[in-house]
Amino acid sequence: MLDALDAGNVRDQPIDELVQSSPLFADITDRSRLKGRCGRCRYQYTCGGCRAMAFYHTGDYMREDPTCFFDPVDRSTVSEHEAETNNVFKKYLLVARAAGAYQPLKQHPVAASALPVEAGKR
Repeated sequence: MLDALDAGNVRDQPIDELVQSSPLFADITDRSRLKGRCGRCRYQYTCGGCRAMAFYHTGDYMREDPTCFFDPVDRSTVSEHEAETNNVFKKYLLVARAAGAYQPLKQHPVAASALPVEAGKR
């Protein structure tokens, strides 16, 4: 994609500024702009399809990902793999917690410090 599209250059501008100022990144990160199957998919905010494959096959990086196996009718269509994916993720979280690689939000020191504090309590 980068041969044909320009989102800026990290040698000229920090990447966080590029992401904030680039129209290309604005499109890609606004999943409500997705077209075709990706635009009507319930997973558009967690998956969104591959923008590079959409661009490669159609010339429009916001079109549907033609390599996706899922063909939703609308946002209520559930993938046959959703239940299995959710179960595998729950098992991963159990293992990650046991290994100390994941802590629930209220125990995580950075996340806890970012939570709002009630008036008069500290």
